[in-house]
Amino acid sequence: GATDLAWTWVQSMIESPTVVTTDSVVEPTETYDYSWTGPVSGTFDLVGVTPPATDEPTVVIDGNSATQSDTGYRGVVTGMLDVLAGYTSSGSMWPSVGTYRDLEVVSFATTDATYRTGSVPAAADGTFSLASSSPGVKSFQLVQISSGAVLAEYRPKTGLVRSYGPESAIPETTFTYDQALTLQSAMVLDDSSTTAMLVQGLIRIQTASGAQTGGFPAASPQLNPGGGGRQYFTGNHTVALYALTSYLRYADREPSLETPVRDAMAAGLAWLEAQRIKNGPRAGLYSAGWSNGVLDWAAVEHNLDAWHALSLAAQILPCSQCELQADDLSAALRSVMWNPQNSRFDQGARCDGRDTVDPLDGNSWGAIFLTAIGDSAKADAALANAQNFAVSHGGTTGHLAYRPQPARPAPVPSVWVEGTAGVALAHARAGDNARQLSIVQNLRVLQQSNGSFPMATAADVNASLVMDTSVAATCWFILASLPSSPNSLWNQWLAALP
Repeated sequence: GATDLAWTWVQSMIESPTVVTTDSVVEPTETYDYSWTGPVSGTFDLVGVTPPATDEPTVVIDGNSATQSDTGYRGVVTGMLDVLAGYTSSGSMWPSVGTYRDLEVVSFATTDATYRTGSVPAAADGTFSLASSSPGVKSFQLVQISSGAVLAEYRPKTGLVRSYGPESAIPETTFTYDQALTLQSAMVLDDSSTTAMLVQGLIRIQTASGAQTGGFPAASPQLNPGGGGRQYFTGNHTVALYALTSYLRYADREPSLETPVRDAMAAGLAWLEAQRIKNGPRAGLYSAGWSNGVLDWAAVEHNLDAWHALSLAAQILPCSQCELQADDLSAALRSVMWNPQNSRFDQGARCDGRDTVDPLDGNSWGAIFLTAIGDSAKADAALANAQNFAVSHGGTTGHLAYRPQPARPAPVPSVWVEGTAGVALAHARAGDNARQLSIVQNLRVLQQSNGSFPMATAADVNASLVMDTSVAATCWFILASLPSSPNSLWNQWLAALP
């Protein structure tokens, strides 16, 4: 079905984006440490490839160095002394293998991005060796020089999912939010092996030391989970916390991962506590996080995410402090963020006042929260307001990220897939399964043949929308299609209903 096809594409995004053209294999001699800068070596095996011609080494026996009958000789075979190197001997060593004319092994190192660090002709005996390397996660490719085709690749597994397709400007970046949604989708589809891999990948992203210990940075290179750490957003962080907590209630979880998950949650909850606003009119809310300093901004969507994470943590850990914080946050959301004149949530609040912009998530995610706490009247009002975001584009109907309003008078007509799926989930949580199904069916029109969904049907710079294939969009389609799963997103309160 559509969800299985979507999941197949998402799983492919856990793999390398490199197009590898043969079944050949290239492997390093060992797993080199991130900080290693010395020589690296390895082997390769050509499979399904006719070995190309070789360039044989030119070796001439120098009678002054050895005789042809001296079969044990392993020294210099061309008579030359290097004046600049203390008159040491130099030249070709005997024996010496040739190299394939059209093949090379290329080395890479990934830090904040992936960089090419060297190359060497592929030796005819199936080995390679480079004299030095660079700091970073090491990877290697066996490349046909004439065509540029990659015949084989060695790329460490990190358990991270690439957020956007190869057409994107950032094809090897993992956004923490997307990693968490992928983990939630894996549990919904009961894919236990992928779930375990994604849990480990999510934990690898978490910052282990320094001022932001316990925080989940916004993004990391897929090959280097520790390569993020520049920005920490409370919304991303709390969606990651929710996914990890969900894993502790997942029936087919791996016992060996329980302790690492609990440790990651404890550190994550401590980081979240540091973002809590303790004084003033916004007390009980959470600031947006950290980016070269504290972000003095309390967004409604970040705080809705935080409420779900805290309320689930209170159930699963158990965590009495989490329960108190969730209660305080629930009260603050309704007293500070709810706009009674317009019967909806505002976008957020700064220390100098409220931001009354009306975003789609404030209504859809807001309705889920309001339904969860039993305020059906406000939930109905939020869902009714979401209809003001309706748009037709790309051969289907859906929702805008921002409706036309004074702050955004002319949004680009564009169906935002992720946001539209959020509206579907909100209707399911409110008990309107017919409306949920209708929205999901309209979204199916946008599913591509490989199972993926675009982020949006048209680009909108002002709303940060692009048309690239998107893991977040595709996972949201899965989550909105299967809202009754026991592992579904933001359903922790359903078990308490009569």
